[in-house]
Amino acid sequence: MPLPFVTNNVQAQRIAKIALLKSRQQTVISMVVNLKGLRVKVGDTINISNTHLGYSNKVFEVIDYSLAIADGGNLAVSLTCIETASAIYDWTTSDQEDFLSGGTLPLYDGRTVNNVTSLTATEIGLRGPDGGVLSAVELRGLHQAMRLSSSTLSATTRMARLITLKYRREKPMHCWKA
Repeated sequence: MPLPFVTNNVQAQRIAKIALLKSRQQTVISMVVNLKGLRVKVGDTINISNTHLGYSNKVFEVIDYSLAIADGGNLAVSLTCIETASAIYDWTTSDQEDFLSGGTLPLYDGRTVNNVTSLTATEIGLRGPDGGVLSAVELRGLHQAMRLSSSTLSATTRMARLITLKYRREKPMHCWKA
């Protein structure tokens, strides 16, 4: 939720809480009322009582109104309202969260790579898409296994899950850059 003019984290928290609680108000009603409905404008709150719907002075916010023709050809006002509650706007200092209390997240810069130690290379054969056998090299380190093939130009790294990497040949076959 962008808040371009908010510079205070507490104000941002309060606005976000209001937006969250407002999004939970789902009931929308439309009704046609007499011309006294022109007294309300968009943003006003009205109390609705309806025994059929089980409402007794339930608070709704007017979100749209327009002129309409009622049954019998009389001029009327069509109101569209969404449920609301005053508790949406409640705010106490106990609601306030310290935005630094979660600590900091270590972010990966995309450039730093841990060195691979105990690297061993084994020549293997892989079955290619056409059914033929491809010459390949399996590289094993402490925490990973990598298979490099000159024909498929792809490497597969097995760690906690399977990751497929694409690479291109920069130099002769013995030098690859991921």
